[in-house]
Amino acid sequence: MCDCIKINYTPIGQEPVSIEVTATGVLNGKNYYEFSAPVESSGCDTISVTYQLIGEEPVTVEVEKDGESNGKNVYIIPSLDASILSWFPVEGYWLIDYSLGATLSSNTPCPFGTYTIEEGSIFESFVVEPITEQTLTIAWGGVIWIMGIYLGDELWTLAEDVECPIGNWVNNGDTTYFSAFDIEECTPRRTITYSKVAEGWNSFWSYQPDWMTEMNSIFYTFKNGELWQHNVNTTRNNFYGQQYQSSVRTIFNNDPLTVKVFNTLSLNSTHPWTADLYTNISAGTIDYTYFVEKEGQWFAYIRRFDNTIDVKALSTQGVGSASNVDSTTPSAVVADFSFNIDSSISIGDLLYKNSGSNLILVGTIVDLSINSITIDTTIGNVPLITDFLICVKNSQAESFGTRGYYMNVYLYNDSIEQVKLFAIGTSVFKSFL
Repeated sequence: MCDCIKINYTPIGQEPVSIEVTATGVLNGKNYYEFSAPVESSGCDTISVTYQLIGEEPVTVEVEKDGESNGKNVYIIPSLDASILSWFPVEGYWLIDYSLGATLSSNTPCPFGTYTIEEGSIFESFVVEPITEQTLTIAWGGVIWIMGIYLGDELWTLAEDVECPIGNWVNNGDTTYFSAFDIEECTPRRTITYSKVAEGWNSFWSYQPDWMTEMNSIFYTFKNGELWQHNVNTTRNNFYGQQYQSSVRTIFNNDPLTVKVFNTLSLNSTHPWTADLYTNISAGTIDYTYFVEKEGQWFAYIRRFDNTIDVKALSTQGVGSASNVDSTTPSAVVADFSFNIDSSISIGDLLYKNSGSNLILVGTIVDLSINSITIDTTIGNVPLITDFLICVKNSQAESFGTRGYYMNVYLYNDSIEQVKLFAIGTSVFKSFL
């Protein structure tokens, strides 16, 4: 079994992360591993409650929504005896057994904040915060590995039943938290090559042989007791029967004290590559299918990651609060407004509601008129008349590049044929925001 594994993941719109994790314990005869990842939770489905009883030490617990009452979430705090954090609809209070109250706002859909302690309460302090870090568990589940996220189990599968969860994982769930996720052996060994022509170390390699040698100008390696001859397999990136991908990392850092807009990426290559791009301000991506070949080079516009929201962008448009909401049919919830809706809003746009510093998905716009919107909320949340609604267009279609002082570029290629990459370029101009 693998007592230590190296987990590589890229949260949507963020820089890649690589951490080493030792086995937490054994489940069904297989190791399982727990690690934390900065995956921000949406809305108020899970909250962090920190409280201090009179004369005792502070306690922090994570509490999941237990249901709804009068359109507001209800939470049962397990470490207290049947204590309930719920919405009192008349006076706009969040209460625990009606002994703790804090006037937040009648429009506040989440109980976030520091609470005022009333006379006679059992508490010295009480704070409710959103969850900004997730504890993830990788555990054995028969012939698959299951990644358990306490917001809901997400199923990630490997190609076959293996002893260790090594390899690239594929998400089969409804929610994607990572644009990439793979696990390697936790070992400091790396295979590198030196070029006499370039007079330098020119590459890291995915394969890790047990032994290597050269005879009659032929390169041989040993792996798991088997002898392998290299440079005879016409399938590129395939070592010891396992398929890998090529990756290249570089950075654009000209005029480092000026904020710039990186608009496109160009590749002088025999084949397009998938690209993830990160600046100190924003992030973008390009699928290899987005590249267009022109005069022997590949060009593509930098797009934002799917399902990312930039509230400062023109693709995000405030709508307002509805005067009436008909939620009889979840797939066709009708929100009426006492004013005319902005003409930039379109069918297919996503609708969100504002919750403090968080945006909670309401659903997809399926129909609209001059002063009403019909929303499919089957994957989302039914809005209330007190919610401020925000329309967000497709984050990739409405992209405008990345903005920042510099831009990190990560290129990936899964081709099984020979690919040559000669140069990387970008079109850039000064930002005047």
